[in-house]
Amino acid sequence: MALRNTFANQASAQMVWLDQNFTDLGNIDYIPCTATGTNALTLTPATNAPAVNAYTNLQGFTAIIPNTNTASLTVQVGSLGALPCFKASAAGPISLVGGDAIQNCYAVFVYNAALDSGNGGFHVLGIGTP
Repeated sequence: MALRNTFANQASAQMVWLDQNFTDLGNIDYIPCTATGTNALTLTPATNAPAVNAYTNLQGFTAIIPNTNTASLTVQVGSLGALPCFKASAAGPISLVGGDAIQNCYAVFVYNAALDSGNGGFHVLGIGTP
């Protein structure tokens, strides 16, 4: 991903361009979040994180699992739509089941537009039975 603005050879660079570049850089890394819920997690990005106005392919979010899930898991970031979560298997991504996301464990949620028959979903990393 290229940053939106290049400052070399600019006679009158604008401060908004710097803000845009900082937002771009923030979206390259995982966005730290607070999670609430059990089977339907809501992730709230940290106050100093870039604004999340839409899911972007391969965009990542991190959180501590607040409660062990008892069924399949969905994740919603802020006010965006809730999407299903998947874990890796030998046959490819499969839906999480009860007990996959364990309370107080760190997890990474990576958006993939191709999951759920093209409707989008999250790969979940850092989950599983200890």
